[in-house]
Amino acid sequence: MSSSTNQGAFVVAHPEIQELARQWMDHHEPLSEAGFRPLFPLVEKLLRAALTQEGHPPSGSGATLIPMLQVCCSERLKFFNIPMMCCDARSREWISIMRSAVIHGDYSKDMAELAAGSWLGSEADYQKILPHRLHSFFYCLDYIVKQVDQETGRFRKNWQPGRGLCTSCKAKGLSI
Repeated sequence: MSSSTNQGAFVVAHPEIQELARQWMDHHEPLSEAGFRPLFPLVEKLLRAALTQEGHPPSGSGATLIPMLQVCCSERLKFFNIPMMCCDARSREWISIMRSAVIHGDYSKDMAELAAGSWLGSEADYQKILPHRLHSFFYCLDYIVKQVDQETGRFRKNWQPGRGLCTSCKAKGLSI
């Protein structure tokens, strides 16, 4: 989501995406909870436009971030994987947890997730690591944005088989 003096034709053709990017970059603390608020619609609009450009326009109420990521990472379309976690299903779950936390200010699910992985901190401890969690979340969203070519609006197609759902997550009940 870095700014560039050579903006691509696709990005220029979508001023609504440019405006959301400007709002995010102009925020005095872009990686704060409030700074993330324009980032979610930016990623959603970018994915929606890229899916449309690829001939798979999302429709209806399913055209939100997590369902669009599920389509993008599908074995059928093979647009990209999300390398943050052990598999795409787990990455989408984490994105959903963090998105909800940032929007609603309730980090209890993220704290529970850390505790399930043997973290033993208090809420005060969590506040100390929250900036690092938000930075990780930003890098995940930035990776997703970079999967769309600025010139063509098409996905770069960085997809690897076997990343959809790992055995461990399948055993835990996650689905693709």
